[in-house]
Amino acid sequence: MALNFSGLVDITGDGTKEYLFGVTNGAAIGSELGIFKWAGESFEKITNIPYHKMDIIHVDQKVGIAIWQMYIGDSYLVNVLNWNGEKLVNDEALFNHYYPKIETFYQNKITKMDAWFYWYCLADAQIKANKLEDASTSIQKGISLAKKLSMSEAVQDFINLTECLKAKENKQ
Repeated sequence: MALNFSGLVDITGDGTKEYLFGVTNGAAIGSELGIFKWAGESFEKITNIPYHKMDIIHVDQKVGIAIWQMYIGDSYLVNVLNWNGEKLVNDEALFNHYYPKIETFYQNKITKMDAWFYWYCLADAQIKANKLEDASTSIQKGISLAKKLSMSEAVQDFINLTECLKAKENKQ
């Protein structure tokens, strides 16, 4: 185990900074971020989050954490979390603010290697950012690549992602 992040950030929005402590467990396993608040005379853990990559996001008065979870190789599924008063939850507004960084990451990856797993993770982010037409295009590109490689499990993952896309379209 190795320390890979240590800092003070007001995650809860109560005006007092919490202590964030990230420890690497292993390259494939990833890291774990512990978030601690000061409780009188000692720190108390309020939550922990597994991650492979992480960013702290500040937008106006909101603070969030972008959590990148390894999917395959150097591709990641990304969630942006914010404290809701009790726990960390997905925050769509912060995700939308952070999305351009995710899109740039995958455009750079796809330029170097047109791989189905990059398209999958990009489509997942596009759905979360309400870029539904872009997500549909990314899903089709990814399915095409996965079919060429006869990767039926990957094709099924894209079919499942298509269902998420359809559900999001129906909500709008």
